[in-house]
Amino acid sequence: MKKLISLFALLFVASVFLLHCGSNPVTSPETASPKLTPDNLQATPAALEKGNGAEKVYILHLTGNGEYILIQVAPNAVPAHLAHGDILVPCAPSYQQGFEASTDGWFDSNSGWYGLATQVSSGTGGIVSSAGSGHAVMEGDASSAPYSIFDGYCDSWTPWTAELDVYLDPSWSTSQGFDYTVAATGSDGAHQRDFIFHVNKDASTGKLLVAGSNNTNFAPREDLENINHYEVTTAGWYTLQHVFYESGGALAVDLNLLDSGGNVLFTETRTNASDVIPDEVGGNRYAWFTFINVDGGVAVDEFEIFRHY
Repeated sequence: MKKLISLFALLFVASVFLLHCGSNPVTSPETASPKLTPDNLQATPAALEKGNGAEKVYILHLTGNGEYILIQVAPNAVPAHLAHGDILVPCAPSYQQGFEASTDGWFDSNSGWYGLATQVSSGTGGIVSSAGSGHAVMEGDASSAPYSIFDGYCDSWTPWTAELDVYLDPSWSTSQGFDYTVAATGSDGAHQRDFIFHVNKDASTGKLLVAGSNNTNFAPREDLENINHYEVTTAGWYTLQHVFYESGGALAVDLNLLDSGGNVLFTETRTNASDVIPDEVGGNRYAWFTFINVDGGVAVDEFEIFRHY
């Protein structure tokens, strides 16, 4: 049975239509309009400048089941990937919001949702943007926090990757952090499953921990030290990367934490045998901060989705 987050059960309506990937956004994670065909990727230089002058190189990575998925790696990691059978290719995001001038595509209390998404200039609060001259600050409220639907919900399967740069700081106060999810849409157009990063300044260890799962309770998780996790020890920009691919006929998702150079620091792989491709699983749904309780909010940048046609 498909797992639904409790809030969405209240929002679900009997007939859910799909929004074309690339059309105008809607105002609720579970509201959409008629589906069209997703746009194809357009070619761009193989390396894109991101974060303190570092470059992330786009690689088609050969997985254990013989399929290729798009990942980003540091330039010095390219030779090892090519030796493994990976392919260096040009690729551009299907959808990108760099927060240079606005937070368009993100919904908050100004659009009838929750929390605040605010565009700021690089250097605001002492934080230099991950890329370009601006980024955004996401803040939560008592109910939830901002969300986006990228360029629209999709119910047709293709492998895809979603990325968001976030500024993480081990000096956050105890029990402060956020949950951030990217969800898949089912082939029937309904919500399929969530894939959630948990980030929390743990109360028992005093460490800033990152972990992953398939559900949220809209509050800090204080047990991350007991599951697969990573400790963030240095303040700076990190990338929350969701890689959606097929493994053994079912959906698998790698929740990767990358440093500013594109190096993978942590991976949590989530899969469920009932998420059969393509019978049950479609494409992307939303990206959503289910809660944020960090004083002053969380700085984010370079919000992107790549569809691997």
